[in-house]
Amino acid sequence: IEGGKSAAQLWEALEQSGFADALIPEADGGAGLLLAEAFPLIELCGTFVIPVPLAETMLARSLLAQAGLQRPSGSIALARGRRLNDGTLVCDRVGCGRVADWVLAGLDDTLLLLPADAASASDAIAALDATLSWPASAQDGVQPMPAIADLQTLQACVLATQLAGVLASVFTRTLQYANED
Repeated sequence: IEGGKSAAQLWEALEQSGFADALIPEADGGAGLLLAEAFPLIELCGTFVIPVPLAETMLARSLLAQAGLQRPSGSIALARGRRLNDGTLVCDRVGCGRVADWVLAGLDDTLLLLPADAASASDAIAALDATLSWPASAQDGVQPMPAIADLQTLQACVLATQLAGVLASVFTRTLQYANED
C-alpha cells in the first residue's frame, strides 16, 4: 500500500470484521465498547503498523454516532484544519491522508466531515500522509457539527496507544534477536 497499491481490499476486510464500528453503541449496530476497552485493538494497529486509519475511523464514527449523524462507509482520517483567507480549508500532515476516504477535520469548535477525494493532496512526512486542501467550492453542503470532544486530545490518545504497540513490537523483536544463538 505504501508502494502505491490500493488499500481497498484491506479496508474491506477490516470493515467486514466490524472493528471500525467497535466504539458505536450496540443499538446502532456497533460493538458498544468504551475507548478504554478498545485499547488492545488500537495498540495492535500500531504493533502491525496497519496502512489505513482504522483507529481514527473508530473514533470518528463514534463521534458521528454521538452527534446523531449518518456514518459514511469507508475509512476516516482525523485532522486539525485551518481556513485560509480565500475560504480554502487546509489540514496539514493528515495521517493516512492518501488512503482515507473521508477526513473529520476539527476547525475551531466545530467538526467537518469532508470527502478526501475532493481535496488536493501534497506530500507530508510519511508515504501515506498528506497535506489536504479543500477549496471553498468543495465544502458546499458540508454540515458543520459541534465538537463533542477535543479532537486533538483524541488524536493524541490514538497515537500514544499506537506507539505503545510499536514499542512493544520493537521490544519483543529485540529480545528475540538477543536470545538467538
